[in-house]
Amino acid sequence: MKDSPPPAQFSLVGGYLDLAGAAFAADGPLAGIDAAGLAAFNALLHAVAPDAPPLDAGLLGTMAKRLSATGPEAEKARTSIARRIAEVGLLARMAADPAWRLPGSDIERITKVKSYFESAEDLIPDHMPDIGLLDDAILIELLVRALHGELDDYADFCRYREKRAHGPEGDGETQAFERRDWLALKRAERKATSPRAGFR
Repeated sequence: MKDSPPPAQFSLVGGYLDLAGAAFAADGPLAGIDAAGLAAFNALLHAVAPDAPPLDAGLLGTMAKRLSATGPEAEKARTSIARRIAEVGLLARMAADPAWRLPGSDIERITKVKSYFESAEDLIPDHMPDIGLLDDAILIELLVRALHGELDDYADFCRYREKRAHGPEGDGETQAFERRDWLALKRAERKATSPRAGFR
């Protein structure tokens, strides 16, 4: 399991930007950002990732300028945004999987982010070239960080489930394998590899 960056940072262009803020250019691509919209976005951000500090126009302006630039660094930034957007599907699959039984509070957070992503009424209009999905990507990254342990466990669970369904004794029914079965297997594995396993 990889360590996540601190909740006060957002990764972009091969590094991290501090969510505490940055100098804001009045003539930047987000010069006219709506203060009420930013407040609503921060309320959602807090619901998704309570440990993350509020986002300010300065940081958004800095990110938007990088995304709107030309050259390899800007292209890397746009690729990083696209990669985060693609993670919405994984989050939605985990939340909707009846065999995984994700806690209701986590399902609620995923639902909020997915609804925001699908809404036309968000902080940065999606139709804006290069920067339209920046706000969506920020929410998605912070949620993925908050649920990274759950996501790692779910990926492991899915591998076990596929192996069970399509192995020599598999029944082809992937949904027959549930979270409780995976937990039982993990407990058995830990017990088998415990230094005291050979003692009676």
